[in-house]
Amino acid sequence: MSDPYNSFDYVSAHANIGSPFWVPPWQTYVLKRSIPNSDDYDAIFVPPRAQADFHNVDIQAGLEFLRQSGLVSLVLVPDSVRYRVTRSDLSAFDFAKPFKRHYLVDNSIGSPGFTAHHRRVVRRAYKRCYVKRIDLSQYLSQWMAIWSNLIAKKNLGGEHAFPQSYFSELCAIEGMETFGAFDASDLIGAGIWARNGDLVYGHLGASSEAGYRAYSMYAIYDTAISYFSDCSLIDLGGVAGTSEETDSGLRDFKEGFANAYEISYLCGAILDRRKYESHCSSISQDTFFPAYRTPS
Repeated sequence: MSDPYNSFDYVSAHANIGSPFWVPPWQTYVLKRSIPNSDDYDAIFVPPRAQADFHNVDIQAGLEFLRQSGLVSLVLVPDSVRYRVTRSDLSAFDFAKPFKRHYLVDNSIGSPGFTAHHRRVVRRAYKRCYVKRIDLSQYLSQWMAIWSNLIAKKNLGGEHAFPQSYFSELCAIEGMETFGAFDASDLIGAGIWARNGDLVYGHLGASSEAGYRAYSMYAIYDTAISYFSDCSLIDLGGVAGTSEETDSGLRDFKEGFANAYEISYLCGAILDRRKYESHCSSISQDTFFPAYRTPS
């Protein structure tokens, strides 16, 4: 099975972020973005994580390729779950700092041990809804209403504001699986998962207000974890923002299903310092990278 996250179709689905840019030394894509109010470009990883094996590629050669391509900066999150990347592997970047905790179901160390709370809520959820694998393309209008509800509820934007075309393209990518929760015939929640061989990623999930009342995501996760029990590792992902404390509900939800975790790292590189500093000349703080993209 091919890697759904490293396919051109998947990368090109992120037109709301940037355009596909192949990095030969890393054998993966990044997204090339126009820097506002300029003729310059920078790059970002393809969400949810950069699909390069930083154990076995020449990181410096990739950075030099991007530099010679005229890009100003690069920000990415390596796939520390798939490749078990550590901070010492990332010394070629200007910085590499702990970013998020990814909650895992590691079937190689035994069956997942749900918390008592999660077992109770899962039972309650199955009394209020039922879950099945679905062809998401048949439910796109219902799904877009559910996803829009999440965007509004969590005040999300930017890379999370996916247009319907993004989900349409996901439907055609090998390895993408969707589980839907239903109340009668109505879709009230769904979870999209990406399978790459023996590893599965929780990609995206959301519920309608009826889905929240029915605890639909508990039933969806329980169903998916059982369905993928033949895989050695299921990455449930982390929180939506950058802080577990500001999204403690999602943290507790995922942690209750997990039996292991892995830390991901946020990495950055300034490729053209003169241009970078020029774009940052009016920025009063540098806690965000790249600083010239600091949210207003």
